[in-house]
Amino acid sequence: REELSRIRKLTSNYQKGKLGLGGEKKGGRNALHEEENINDYVKEVFPKDDNVRGLIYKSIEDKELFDGSSQDELSEIVDIFQPSSFGAGDVVIQQGQMGDEFYVVEKGELSVTVRVDAEHGETSVDGSFNE
Repeated sequence: REELSRIRKLTSNYQKGKLGLGGEKKGGRNALHEEENINDYVKEVFPKDDNVRGLIYKSIEDKELFDGSSQDELSEIVDIFQPSSFGAGDVVIQQGQMGDEFYVVEKGELSVTVRVDAEHGETSVDGSFNE
């Protein structure tokens, strides 16, 4: 979640021309930009077996959040997924709260309660969900 935001911010700043290759602001006095330099970025990888990698990949490949991502980019995103564990009765996410996490359920059960208007109908969970 934080890692994905960090990658997107660095990439976006670089692609928009906001940063030069050395992390400098373009134009002006070439003052050093306060944001992290894309060239200094080191991806934090969380090891996982092939079955878990496949589960995560299949869960994210058709989600709107990841639209426009290539297969290579999706594989890079799979690398940064962090494991989480929850016990019986734990609240994973709360409807209405701001969030920046995306969950893929590897094993276990959870119940989902969604408050909806009569106009919006019902919802379902397909093994992955986000806030």
